Amino acid sequence: MKEQKKIDEKREKDQEKIYEQIRISLETIRLLAYARMSEEIERLLTQGYATPAERRILDEMYHNYKEHGWNGDMDARLEKVYALRTDHS
Repeated sequence: MKEQKKIDEKREKDQEKIYEQIRISLETIRLLAYARMSEEIERLLTQGYATPAERRILDEMYHNYKEHGWNGDMDARLEKVYALRTDHS
């Protein structure tokens, strides 16, 4: 019985370590996603317009970001992009 308890405790510690690695990985992905969306938003705002294709890509990035339950200031920033014209004329 003692041996089984040791095995169970080791398994639990191993699982906790794996979950922590997953949590850290997800946090890294969140930070990278935020940084990439921020770069794209700034690029489009500097450009002064956002084509339908550029908006679609940004929408997909935003959807994936939100699907993870992540929040931030993206809603307000995206509104600025949506207010831009759709061509460079």
